[in-house]
Amino acid sequence: MGASSKLLEKVGIAATLPDGTQDPGLFVGGEESIDGFVAAIGRHRHPERDLDPPLI
Repeated sequence: MGASSKLLEKVGIAATLPDGTQDPGLFVGGEESIDGFVAAIGRHRHPERDLDPPLI
């Protein structure tokens, strides 16, 4: 997980949503705990990441 944030940055994936809040569907480790990871996986979908209109 150490270089994951650098990889995401390099390919243009932002760690924040358009409104500036942290993206709950993106887990890069570090300060987050395993409980945070389990909670993110448990949600399965993160509708706050949806864009209208979609990027593609």
